[in-house]
Amino acid sequence: MGVILIKERLERKYGIPLRERDNSFNGHCPFCHLRGKSPDREYHFYIYKNSGFVYCPRCGYKSMYRGDEDDEFSYDEYLDRFVFSLYKKSGGESSVSEVKEFNIDRYKRVERGSFAYDYLMSRRFTDELIRYYDVRDDQKNCRVIFPIKEYGRVISAIGRTYINDPVKYFFPSSFRKSEYIYNIDSVVSSSYVVLAEGVISAIFADKNRCGVATFGKEITYSQIEKLKKTSVKRVYVAYEWDDLDNVFRQCNKLVSFFEVYVCNMPYRVVGNRIEYLDPNDVEFNYEDAFLYTSQTEFEVRNRLNFLKL
Repeated sequence: MGVILIKERLERKYGIPLRERDNSFNGHCPFCHLRGKSPDREYHFYIYKNSGFVYCPRCGYKSMYRGDEDDEFSYDEYLDRFVFSLYKKSGGESSVSEVKEFNIDRYKRVERGSFAYDYLMSRRFTDELIRYYDVRDDQKNCRVIFPIKEYGRVISAIGRTYINDPVKYFFPSSFRKSEYIYNIDSVVSSSYVVLAEGVISAIFADKNRCGVATFGKEITYSQIEKLKKTSVKRVYVAYEWDDLDNVFRQCNKLVSFFEVYVCNMPYRVVGNRIEYLDPNDVEFNYEDAFLYTSQTEFEVRNRLNFLKL
């Protein structure tokens, strides 16, 4: 199927006109208002011609267009199906010694009175949390740095800007986030984990430090393999409810391997809309959760639909 047919099909599917550029088509994002944002007026929705990558930097929506089939699938699922399958065929998981250690000491420790410290305090961090998670300060680029560890070694890091930058998070270009889990070393002998999207949400998801992050709204099968090698039996899913379809898709991935609970995620009603919150925005209790079944999925949808009325 040629790119012109891709353009026409997506225009029909989403009801939006697309503008053609050298390497992409773009238009008003049809997902922003479904993911807790105001409607997109600035042409943030991109479909890249060569790769089929579909992306909105404003709301974070991303998927892959298959071209010869009738639908899309998520970008992380694309990594799972193609990249991870090749990875497994090549002999499975790399040994720990093959992962080059990341030099976290290039960044200073966070000091009281610094911009990084003030930012972390505004996000409800404490001195003890900063020390435990070894948060660093990238003063040159105005970012707080969270080391990503596996088997006791720092293998990479994620940076979070503490200034008004439209791009909030930064990874080293060589880091394949779909293959790793933040804070997995802390849950090796735990019977449960609290699964969050982002690093800061994971830190505040559980006071016992069993919160982990998948660096996005999806858990890949390579990340599930990591969890299966720990003592974890129960997974509490603390993904935001701005995309319930996605939350339940991830539960369906996990339920074959673990006992899965869905956390009652924080939200507030503002006027005629629902504003979804992160675990670090409130006093979060992961145990306020329900066992995932098709019936509980139905009940959650009904509850949110009632609030929207």
